[in-house]
Amino acid sequence: MKENTINFKIERLDPLAQGVSKIDDKITFIPKTLPGEEGRALLTGKKKGVHFARPLELTKTSEDRIEAICPHFNQCSGCDYLHTNYETELENKKQSFERLLNYSPFKDFNIKCHGAPNRLEYRNRIQLHYDLKSKQLGFFKGRTNQILEVPSCLAAIGPIQEKLHSLYENQSWTSLLPPKSPPKGHLEIFDSIEGIQITWNMPYASGGFSQVNKTMNELALKLWKDFYLESNSPKKIFDVFGGSGNLSRNFDDSRVTIFDNYCDESKLLSHQVFQKRDLFKEPNPPEEKIDLLLFDPPRSGFKESLDWIESCNPNFIGYQSCFADTMIRDFKNLPNHYEALAIHLLDFFPSTRHFESIIFLKNTRA
Repeated sequence: MKENTINFKIERLDPLAQGVSKIDDKITFIPKTLPGEEGRALLTGKKKGVHFARPLELTKTSEDRIEAICPHFNQCSGCDYLHTNYETELENKKQSFERLLNYSPFKDFNIKCHGAPNRLEYRNRIQLHYDLKSKQLGFFKGRTNQILEVPSCLAAIGPIQEKLHSLYENQSWTSLLPPKSPPKGHLEIFDSIEGIQITWNMPYASGGFSQVNKTMNELALKLWKDFYLESNSPKKIFDVFGGSGNLSRNFDDSRVTIFDNYCDESKLLSHQVFQKRDLFKEPNPPEEKIDLLLFDPPRSGFKESLDWIESCNPNFIGYQSCFADTMIRDFKNLPNHYEALAIHLLDFFPSTRHFESIIFLKNTRA
C-alpha cells in the first residue's frame, strides 16, 4: 500500500474540479480536495506523465471546506463541489471559462455569470447503470466500470428521488426489467407530462431532449428573448440542433426553421417549422441569407459551424453549449467582422464541474 500512496499539497483546482498537486515536478490530480489542503492519497492511474489519485486522509484542510450533505459524495463521481460552498464552486467555473476564452476571439470579454438557486434537487432526468449478476444499480465509480449504489442521491427533483427509492426497495428494479434485457445495461428516469417515466437500454433522451434544469432553462430562454428583441426581432431564423424548439419558442414574430434528427412536432408553435436532418451525416448548410443563426449542439460541438455562418451570412448568431471547450473550438477561426455582444455562464449543473454557456454575436458588415 505504501508504494501506491503519495503526499500531496493542492495548489489549485483544474476545470474538472480536481485538486492539482505538484511535488518534485510530479503533477497529480486529486478530486474532492481544495486549494491549500495537504494529506495522503492513493494512486489510481497514470496518463501522459501525470498521476491520478484519490484522497485517503487530510492533514491540513481548507477554510472553504464544508461537510457534504449527500451521503454518497465521497465515492460518487456525479457531483464534484459539495465539499465546499457555492461561491467557491461558481468562481472556479468562471475562472475555467475565462481560461478557455483566452484561446478564442473573445479574450478578456466580460462574462455574465448566473448562479443557480438550488445546488440539489434540480435534475428532471437521471441515468443509472445496472448489473444483473451483482444485483447492483447506480452510477459508475469515477474512472471505473464499478457500480456505486445511490439510493439517497439528492441531485434529482423530489418525484424522481421517490421513484429511485422505490427501485431500491427489495431490489424491485430487477422485476421491472423488460424481457430479454441484457445482463448489463442502463435505465433512465425522467419527468414528463404523463409523470415520472422509466426507459430501459434506450439512447439518452430517446423521447426527445430536454434541459435537465427547468429553472435555469427558463433563465436562458429569457436571455434568448432579450437577444432576439435587441436584434430588432429578426424575421428569418435557422435553429440548428433545435430539437423540439426550446430556444426559439419565444421568437413568435419570426419564421424559424429547426434542423435536427428528431423533433416532437407536437411541441412546436405556429412560427416553428421542422426540417429533419442528421447534421453529423448531412452537415452541408443551405445557401440562403438569414437574419439569425442559432446553434445548440451536443457536447461534441459542431465543427461545421463556420460553414453555416459563411453560407447563411447571418446578421446575428447565438451559440449555446453544455461543453464550452467545443464551442471555443468551433468559433476559434470566426471571421473578424463578427463581434461578441454578450457572453453568459449559466450554472445548469450546480454541484458538478459542468455548466452551460451562451455567446451572442453581431455581424458588423450587415
